[in-house]
Amino acid sequence: MNLKPQNIPPVVVAEFGTPLYVYSADAIRERAAALKTALAPLNPHIHFSVKANSNRAILQLIHRLGFGFDVVSGGELARLQAAGIPTGDVSFAGTGKTVPEIRRALVANIAYFTVESTGELRRIAALAAETGQSARAVLRLNPNVDAHTHKFITTGHAENKFGMDFETAADLWRQFRDHPAVKIEGIHLHIGSQVRQIEPYIESAQKGLDFIAARRAEGLTVRRFDMGGGFGIGYQGEPDFPPAELAAALRPLFSGQSLELIFEPGRWLVAPAGVLLMTVQYIKKSGRKTFVITDAGMHTMIRPALYGGQHRIEPLNPPPADAEPIVCDVVGPICESTDFLAQDRLLPPVQPGDVLALLDAGAYGMVMASNYNSHPRPAEVLLDGDRIRLVRRRESPEDLWAMEINSPRMDTD
Repeated sequence: MNLKPQNIPPVVVAEFGTPLYVYSADAIRERAAALKTALAPLNPHIHFSVKANSNRAILQLIHRLGFGFDVVSGGELARLQAAGIPTGDVSFAGTGKTVPEIRRALVANIAYFTVESTGELRRIAALAAETGQSARAVLRLNPNVDAHTHKFITTGHAENKFGMDFETAADLWRQFRDHPAVKIEGIHLHIGSQVRQIEPYIESAQKGLDFIAARRAEGLTVRRFDMGGGFGIGYQGEPDFPPAELAAALRPLFSGQSLELIFEPGRWLVAPAGVLLMTVQYIKKSGRKTFVITDAGMHTMIRPALYGGQHRIEPLNPPPADAEPIVCDVVGPICESTDFLAQDRLLPPVQPGDVLALLDAGAYGMVMASNYNSHPRPAEVLLDGDRIRLVRRRESPEDLWAMEINSPRMDTD
């Protein structure tokens, strides 16, 4: 279910160059089927988290596999629309929804908004009333649960910006129980990203169900429980988060609850189905350090620099069996000391011109790439059986300034 360097045809690099993101449609299909089977005891609805990988070809593939979508911006919603994907099975999360974004979502008749604050619900209600539409919403609760993940990607602590405390949410639901333009249908609980343990989900679910029981006791109708996503993967080859074990643990809690249960995985579905290919430019020794300098870097894959993401890196072509490994930093061309993809890593000896593959790059890779130092962003390729499809061309230097508007020339003496 993972894309390995040995599965990438040599013609890919020859035709499309590097740095290059490569994805496997077969791997995504296999992981999608495995996830559906694992979660089947809960009979959930699954929304793919678009922020993980928003290439339209990937979105179309996931739509054909029967998934809905979760977006966090008007731009992600627009991507789905541009891909020809119906928007009736889309949820819209995110803390800072603007007026134009909400209007777009209302016109698109999305399934529901995930509401993060009192001000946001009031804005949605006002815009829905203004346009004569009816909005559906779930309230995002902050359960104050430790997801045991990196502090930059946890979202369920009380000090995080996401969601609202239970008392605020309960009061808000009461205020809007009879509002003609917006209907609150349930709750949302997303505790973080790259979660590896089941217990935080169980704790979060129990808190959510207790909240729902209290709302039902007040006569409120509750039909949705969105548990978010965050299922972690084994970036260093360790086992992925076990959805089947989660389903088995949650089943007794949700039995007889009459709730539509929703999950929003992203990374678990697509990260292992992608790799980032890069070409070694130089080998540089400085003091005790050996640097393998490539044409990819933090502008291409920012996870290592941003929050210490660990990705396996392997040569595209297997080295000789007796090759003596070297300890090195794999770095890029960006003028920042944080421009690294791996530090103090054991790698087979490499030479300029060799191609390296950074594994598990199908999520939070290209979506976070930038043009820093005016580097064009990479191309993206989708392998589908024997087919090799270019699904995003490499940017050209001209693309870097295509949006800029020239000022009138000002001659000086």
